Amino acid sequence: MKINLRDNLLFTSLTLIHNDRQIIIDNIIIDTGAAQTLLSSDIAENIGIVYQNGDRIIRMFGIGGESIAFRKIVDEVKFGIISIKDYSLDFGYIDTRHGINGLIGLDLLLKVKAVIDLHSLEIILKG
Repeated sequence: MKINLRDNLLFTSLTLIHNDRQIIIDNIIIDTGAAQTLLSSDIAENIGIVYQNGDRIIRMFGIGGESIAFRKIVDEVKFGIISIKDYSLDFGYIDTRHGINGLIGLDLLLKVKAVIDLHSLEIILKG
């Protein structure tokens, strides 16, 4: 799976399927320093993924300070050739004006057994 190097950041995309609706989310940063994958709640709202009573609230800490997101199990995540059913993802505010729609964290990278080849700018998925 090819990845794009832009502004010294690695970008990729993934597909979310939830309640029979699907969206491809582009411009997601591959972030091996992020424990959990985080996607823009504004973009996910386009297919009906919104906070509901019972969804877990997550507090995140990073270089930008503290942030809050909600965790939801989505019907399916497609990452390259790998499809994962009933997967837990975090959704929160991301300033999409900078062209970033989320972060692929170690949770998903480990799940798909990703090998990041920086020489050829691709991810090999073994999951």
